[in-house]
Amino acid sequence: DPAHFINLDDDGATEAGMALDALPPTHGEYEAAAAAAGRDLSHLGYLPYALADGWQQLAKDFAYWRVDRAGVRVSDDPRHRAWFEKDAAAREQLILRDLGVLAHYVGDGSQPLHVTVHYNGWGPGPNPAGYANGRTTHADFEGAFVRANIAPEAVRGRMTPFHDCRCALDRRIAAYLLATHTQVEPFYRLEKAGGFLNGDQRGVDFATDRLAAGASELRDLVVLAWRESAGVGVGYPQLTVNDVEAGRVDPFDSLFGRD
Repeated sequence: DPAHFINLDDDGATEAGMALDALPPTHGEYEAAAAAAGRDLSHLGYLPYALADGWQQLAKDFAYWRVDRAGVRVSDDPRHRAWFEKDAAAREQLILRDLGVLAHYVGDGSQPLHVTVHYNGWGPGPNPAGYANGRTTHADFEGAFVRANIAPEAVRGRMTPFHDCRCALDRRIAAYLLATHTQVEPFYRLEKAGGFLNGDQRGVDFATDRLAAGASELRDLVVLAWRESAGVGVGYPQLTVNDVEAGRVDPFDSLFGRD
């Protein structure tokens, strides 16, 4: 699925010739730019847009849940409070689902072979270092090797402190994926040296660090989505979480609908 990857060349540009930190603002515009360059988006991948979409959806989910919980507190009508309780429970299931989807894409973004044209062996083109061209390189690393050798507690121990870049979401996503891209050639050097054979500690360290980078980014994005949700508009007529939580309005009509 092209949502799970983006093929970057050795300089970190997409195969459509655009820098990762200068992509069009929307998925549709990126697809049009790729088509203008004679490229099919299904082969280029669009992981940055999947990450942005997943984050925005989580922020919206948090906003609706927060309004439901505030509605229980501020409403004077017991029927409305009962409805808010029921809706909040449904929203919690949506949050879990959408958080899982975002986690998958963030995890993909920490795996070097999801951000390179060399996604399953070095592939065609110049290969002066003689890197592997195996057809199962990708799956062998992220599947069998990780399953056999990586412990969750080791990943947790290498997570970095929370970081807010105080930058636009697209800039944060680009920085995250470009950091992963710097690990493409180290991955292939390590594979060539036998670092992913028989539980070699070099490979274990590499995979643990990559998973920790993904876990850290996911945690940061969840925190930032929660913070963002305070100002997100919900319902119709539209309300903000801040207004409802402050007790300035009963949100029932906007969420349930007046019709």
